[in-house]
Amino acid sequence: MTNKHGKVWRHIYVTCIICLTVQNSSAETISKRWSGISWMELYSSTTSDSKVLEHLAINSPVQLIADLGKWCEIDVPNTGIHGFCKCNSLVSAPLTLDEIGSSRLRDGTINPHYSPDGSFWLAPSMHRLIDVGNYFWDRQLSNDQKHLEHPALNDLDPEKAQATWQKSEDRMRHPVPEFDAMKNLLESGVVSADENRPVIGAFKELIEAERMTDRSIKNAVGSYSVNQNTKRLLQSVTLVSIKASLFTNERELAPAWSTIEELSAQFGIKEHMRVLGGPQWVSIDDEGPHVAGSWDIGSYALVLAQPVFRHVINRDGQKVSTSFIPLEHHDISQRESNCREGFMPDREGVTHVTSSSGNENLKQPEDLSPAIWFYTSRALPDTQIIVKTYGQIIDMPIHANGNNQQNRHVLVITYSMDLDADGVPDVAQLEISEGDEYGDSPSELLTLANIAGAWTLLSIEHNNSDCD
Repeated sequence: MTNKHGKVWRHIYVTCIICLTVQNSSAETISKRWSGISWMELYSSTTSDSKVLEHLAINSPVQLIADLGKWCEIDVPNTGIHGFCKCNSLVSAPLTLDEIGSSRLRDGTINPHYSPDGSFWLAPSMHRLIDVGNYFWDRQLSNDQKHLEHPALNDLDPEKAQATWQKSEDRMRHPVPEFDAMKNLLESGVVSADENRPVIGAFKELIEAERMTDRSIKNAVGSYSVNQNTKRLLQSVTLVSIKASLFTNERELAPAWSTIEELSAQFGIKEHMRVLGGPQWVSIDDEGPHVAGSWDIGSYALVLAQPVFRHVINRDGQKVSTSFIPLEHHDISQRESNCREGFMPDREGVTHVTSSSGNENLKQPEDLSPAIWFYTSRALPDTQIIVKTYGQIIDMPIHANGNNQQNRHVLVITYSMDLDADGVPDVAQLEISEGDEYGDSPSELLTLANIAGAWTLLSIEHNNSDCD
């Protein structure tokens, strides 16, 4: 064989290898699919009345064996399960929360791909389970039953509606296998999805934001709004200079008012849910008599699977640290208030170990008030806490009256606290007071943490003394 012929054969050989590689790669890509709907049914044959072999959660990976038109033959990897599903139930790439997780798109328009049940499987949490329960209420109940459960919206006599509802078979709700599977998952324990983490923002970025009503800032300060006057005030505050010290990552601590879902997401700790009761007939002034619940859930409890540490530190450097398992009871039939009275949250839970420093008589967090209060996933160093106090009076304009601009005087006292005795503040509290008698009744407390050398806002607390 001549060199010329050898070159031709080598060219053909290489070309064939490339073709086979491309074909194999293409075939491999084509055969990979994912379930594109929640609780997808896998049948034993290509008819809807055949035996249902399995239900697949959204984004479950499958192997496409054959596309038969309306029906697709598939395998479920590593399970030995083989069956048939509707081809329009499969997608070529996993779905994301951005695609199906919200009823509204970022521009405020309705999201046509919103899937309450599908998004639960992507990001399991109690608040998404409640959304799914409401979704099933809308889809699974008859219109007559829905009208009965909201008589004021349908011109029905509330007393007669309540009496009829009490005798209704649908009052107990029929079982929904997917909803039961979701409840079982939360009962067995899950780490709450990252979307539930408390929003902790760099102080400098927050006060320099173009609008103080941006979502990230509203989350960072809880349910309280921050007006432009507060923004100007915070921009005038001089903070203590810091460098990296005890906390190196924002996931090492959580604000005082964090919920169990937030603590679970922040610290990567499983939360467990338990259903306590079913829907109830309630009467709320501005809503009228109606049935309150989320499908078959009327009340429930949440608890963390392992303790977290809650720390309370006062301005004298005295500390109470508690190894604590928080517990929450929620009643959907009762409107839960977002009002936060005072500066210290009252948390229900189980205390394991309590330690204190600076005063041997300190036994409970309530013994220290007002104080900095926050959570960590690990114990703090057992060292003497060094507290330094700084005061600043800021003149804030109220309004201009002709050529005379009126000012209000605001006192900002900063308490910086070194938790590990390295000479660098680790947390700080800003106490904001107005009026002639500063400090008697501060209007706001800001809790800051030194995270990797930058002041980070944990929370803004308002002194609400008239919560009803």
